[in-house]
Amino acid sequence: MRINQVGNPSPPEYRRLDSPAVNQHNDTSSSQAQPSSTKIQLDSLRDLLQSTKQASEIRQAVVDDVRSKLDNGEYNTRQAAIDTASSILDS
Repeated sequence: MRINQVGNPSPPEYRRLDSPAVNQHNDTSSSQAQPSSTKIQLDSLRDLLQSTKQASEIRQAVVDDVRSKLDNGEYNTRQAAIDTASSILDS
C-alpha cells in the first residue's frame, strides 16, 4: 500500500478518473478518453481482485483452538519448543 504525504499529489496513474485534474487534462488534450490509462487501471484492479480471491480465508475454529491451547499452556513445553524449532529449520 502506498501512502502519500500531505500536499504530495498522487501520480497520474493513481488519480481518480472523476477528479478535476484528470478532467482538465482530458479537456485540453482531446475529447476522447485515454483508453490506455483506463486499461492499466482496470488491469490493476483485476489483479488485486484475483489476489484477494486467492488469499486463504481465516478459519475462526482453528484460531479459537490455538488460542485455547496457548491459554492452557499446551505449547509451553520442551517438546513444543523442539517441534517448533525443527519446523523452522526444515522450511
